[in-house]
Amino acid sequence: MVDENPNLSITRSLDKAFSMAGARIGCLVAGDHFLEVLSEFHTFPSRMGFSAALEAMKTQATLQTTLEK
Repeated sequence: MVDENPNLSITRSLDKAFSMAGARIGCLVAGDHFLEVLSEFHTFPSRMGFSAALEAMKTQATLQTTLEK
């Protein structure tokens, strides 16, 4: 979808559903226009927060359990 629409961005917060509200981490899928503009901003999440986000995204069982609550 973003290949066909370079000015489109899709974001996902890893807050409540992934039980990571305090980490303030999300992900972004974006077209070329957004990637060019956003590449000027340099933010560096903590290594611990980034690792936790990767594991949370890999573990679909955790997401399913949280959503069922």
